[in-house]
Amino acid sequence: LVLYTIGVYAIVRKMPDEGSRFTAVRIFSAFLIGLGLLLGLMVWVQDPKEIVLVIGIIWGAIVVALRDLIQNMVGSLILLVTRMYRIGDRIHIKGVYGTVMDIGIFRTTLMRLDEESGDHPSGQITTIPNGILFRETVTNTSRDLSFTGDEIRITLPFSADIDKTRMLLLGIVQKHTMEVQEKAMAEIEQLSDRKFLPSFATEPTVFVHLDRHKVLMVVKYYTETRRRSEIKNQIVGEISQVI
Repeated sequence: LVLYTIGVYAIVRKMPDEGSRFTAVRIFSAFLIGLGLLLGLMVWVQDPKEIVLVIGIIWGAIVVALRDLIQNMVGSLILLVTRMYRIGDRIHIKGVYGTVMDIGIFRTTLMRLDEESGDHPSGQITTIPNGILFRETVTNTSRDLSFTGDEIRITLPFSADIDKTRMLLLGIVQKHTMEVQEKAMAEIEQLSDRKFLPSFATEPTVFVHLDRHKVLMVVKYYTETRRRSEIKNQIVGEISQVI
């Protein structure tokens, strides 16, 4: 109880965000349980050599029988130390895209998001073993940068004025993403100081593709990750009134 009180107090003081503290307290509790089992074993077995032998036999059996569980525990420790993702982050992992709801000792719980509808929560909850970090690529869309890329596709007849439509689209998107562009530039500069990141423009762009029966215009722009759906709806609403 004393160790738990001191440890939790230290964790709360060291870790600023609630998600990391929640995971750290779980791992610390599991460590104390293991320590308690070891102390009980020392009371039961008097000879220190026998203790080492018994621990070795038990550990070998655990490694063989619970390999996946141990790998998941190590994965949770790696998450705690490297902060690859935290509670509240939006990540892609093993074909699943969602918001991190919980990082347990063995598994991570995600609320799946519908990327096509602007990251709308699908209501589906998925759990992924933490050991998968050693085999899969994890994409965190909200760790270092608060913005992400998005696009809007518009089809027009060949009779449409392409240059005029391009200018209208750029003006509308620019109006709704001006603050995001300025914030994105500042975040890119900060990240460039810590990691190698070539500079790139954050202004919206329009690409034109010609088909046999139509003109396809693709507007690409950067938007705030957590307001992606809201900003996109505003842009589409104004475009539908103008074009």
